[in-house]
This record gives sequence, structure tokens and C-alpha cells, in this order.
Amino acid sequence: MPSEIAYRKGSDFPALEAGKLRVYSMRHCPYAQRARIVMLHKNIEFETVNINLKEKPEWFLELAPLGTVPAIQKDDIIVYDSPIVCQYLDETYPGEKLTPNDPYQKAKDAMLVERYSKKVVTPFYRMALKQEPEALGELLSGLNVLEDELKSRGKTFFGGEKPMMVDFMIWPHMERIADMGKVNDKAAIRKDQFPNLVAWIDNITAVPAVKVTRCSEEDFIKIVVARKEGKEIFDIGVEQ
Repeated sequence: MPSEIAYRKGSDFPALEAGKLRVYSMRHCPYAQRARIVMLHKNIEFETVNINLKEKPEWFLELAPLGTVPAIQKDDIIVYDSPIVCQYLDETYPGEKLTPNDPYQKAKDAMLVERYSKKVVTPFYRMALKQEPEALGELLSGLNVLEDELKSRGKTFFGGEKPMMVDFMIWPHMERIADMGKVNDKAAIRKDQFPNLVAWIDNITAVPAVKVTRCSEEDFIKIVVARKEGKEIFDIGVEQ
């Protein structure tokens, strides 16, 4: 995990070393986690600059007009938005290719991620941040999309017998959903209900790049409690 305190409004732009790849991130942002997993899995060297997303530095908004993380920068090249960043990294840097060559399979993976975002990620945020009671049922129902897809594909991962881009796009929010089930029994992902999904979680958490980027259960609970109180902890785990 990066150790830098998040840059905020009024902070100076950290000098950028020529030829070095930088990722603008936030310590517990699942979208930024996607990019960090991809870079680590492909053994891409990079430095991390964390951003306070409530008080964004002026220079960050100039670099990334959407004001979201991840964004990457190398010299005068700037790319932002997690799917675009991850695709760019996969196409630009050597190492294991994470997206399929077959256009139809690539489209199927993209459609799965989009369905997952609507059926699982959306109710997850409604449940975690707004405590909407009906969101839990929608979330558990949405997980059937993943369970059925894994059963249909019949492989260890969504991408086949090794993790691919589709797996890394899905994992970060699933990490938080799985952790939420540890503190809320009603939200638990049960093996008798989701056997293929539970097996996938076990397999992907063994991937080194995933292990390195995981948020501890203790920190996750602190983050959830803070958000329920309308707060955000950007520098959790950082000695100040």
C-alpha cells in the first residue's frame, strides 16, 4: 500500500521525474485499486501520489478534469478513468496480456463488468453509504449475475484459468462486499448459495497483486463507520 499522505487543496504539485510513471490514487478507492493491481500484476514500475477527493488540489483538477482517481501520468501523457487507464496500461506496457484477443470475448467481458456495476456495485453503495434496507436484497440478487457467469464459463477465473482484466475490474468492489459480509451476517456471501463465487474469491485473493493492494478488515470497518458519520478517512494507516 502507498504510504504518502493525501495531497489536498492548496498543496504544491509534487515534482515529476522524467520518464517515470505516476498513478494518482486514493488509499481505499476501489477504482484506483484496479489500476494498481494491473500495474503490479504486469510488473510495471510506478510511484503513487494519493489525492484527498474531498479537497482536491487545484493542479490535480487541471490534470484530470473529472476529478476522479485513478489517473496516470508519464511526462506529458495523462490518462484517467479506471477502465481506460487499465486498458492503456495493458496495451502500452509489456508483460502478460490481460485482455483477450478475440473481439467478441472482449465485448462479453466488458458487458459483464457493466452488468456487475449496475446490479451489484450500485446497491452496494446504497447499502453501505445510505443504509437503504431494500438494497441488501438487490445486492444479493445481483451476485447471481456473477455466480451464473462463473458457472457458465466453467473456469477458475472469469478470464479463464488465470486472472485477466475482467477479474481485476470486478475484484475491488467484491473485496469490500466480502468484508461487509464479515460485519453484517445478512450480507455474507455463503458457499451454499454462491459456490462458484466463493471459489473465485478464494482464488483471486491468492494472486500476489491482489494481496498487496487489499484493505485490512480493521481499516475497512473504520472507513465504513466514518462514512456513516459523513466523514472520509483518506490517510488511514499513515503515521502523521
